[in-house]
Amino acid sequence: MFLIVILMIVLHNQILYRIVMDRELYHAVLHGDKKFFENLQVSDSYDLLEVTSGHKNSIIHVAAKCGEMQIAEKLIALCPSLLHQTNAKGDSPLHIAARLGRFQMTQLLINCAKLVEVEGEKKLVRMQNLDKDTALHEAARNGHFEIVSLLIYEDPELAQIVNNAGESSLFLALDRKFYKIARLILEVAPTCSYGGRNSMNVLHVAIIRADKNFMSEVLKRCPSAIAEADKFGWIPLQYAAYLGNAEVVELLLQFDTSLAYAKDKEGMTALHIAAKAGHGYVIQQLIAKYPDIPELLDNRDQTALHVAAESGKRSVVKIFLSISVSADLINDRDKDGNTPLHLAALQGHYEALLLLVNDYRVDKCAVNNIGLTTFDIIKSSVQLKQHEKARI
Repeated sequence: MFLIVILMIVLHNQILYRIVMDRELYHAVLHGDKKFFENLQVSDSYDLLEVTSGHKNSIIHVAAKCGEMQIAEKLIALCPSLLHQTNAKGDSPLHIAARLGRFQMTQLLINCAKLVEVEGEKKLVRMQNLDKDTALHEAARNGHFEIVSLLIYEDPELAQIVNNAGESSLFLALDRKFYKIARLILEVAPTCSYGGRNSMNVLHVAIIRADKNFMSEVLKRCPSAIAEADKFGWIPLQYAAYLGNAEVVELLLQFDTSLAYAKDKEGMTALHIAAKAGHGYVIQQLIAKYPDIPELLDNRDQTALHVAAESGKRSVVKIFLSISVSADLINDRDKDGNTPLHLAALQGHYEALLLLVNDYRVDKCAVNNIGLTTFDIIKSSVQLKQHEKARI
């Protein structure tokens, strides 16, 4: 029994010794020492399967990282299985080459894979790491146009693959403003995925990055993207309203007028969102086209005027007070019984409060669900008292 235990310990130590890459081998690749590899034989291939102690990189991972073409070619010829060997993060050597922008290395790895893989399988280029990223994801994320071009022409279907975050290579490129890469993917792979993180699509991110030309291209190729909501319930129009981009709001509503009535998970329309952000021009634009939308309520039974008053957006409150369609909404009560005047007082927004108080149509004596008038709220608000003192 004692001898068996000793034998197991010895074998275990040998295994541990074998799985960690020899320092001399690592040093030779790192410094491009081609002489070191000249006398390697097929019988040495077992040694080549050793990995680094950290990320568990194989010798080909190291060669890909350093861009050592001749060494990589020699090593793959001796041990073809290294092409598909992954490290601790699930990265193949191709992932690393694509991430670091090693074009010639990427080309070499793809060409070598064609020689050893079953015809038509394209296994290496489609390999996904632990984040489900392909080499195309890595190249697109890091802005390596030539490598994206190489990969996408090699296998256009790569553009259909999304990672764990739901991101397509097209989304990653556009999100980082690599427009040349994004347009290439659209041209070469028309059936590419438009998906992105948090259930967004490329139209969402095109609006965020303010690329109107790309928006038009997406709308032509994927018109359904205009009505798709992200995980917060925001469609592209709501992002345009939040950013105050009236031109994009106009463009999107030309495609689908019903979008103006769409609500997010909190029941907020584009008008509510623009009111909260204080974008008066977008509000005027929306109301001019859809005079009934100021009546729309969110999940708290608040109109856009409530939201503007609560957010202290004086200029927006002024717009609502100036239009006739809002006349009967000025004293509307939300779920808590608060009018816009109550909300401005509760949040201590003195300028918006003063604007409402000076409007003769506003009911200054309105009582909310807990029996408070605006005057009661003002009496207990230190912030509003300070404003009043400064005014006197």
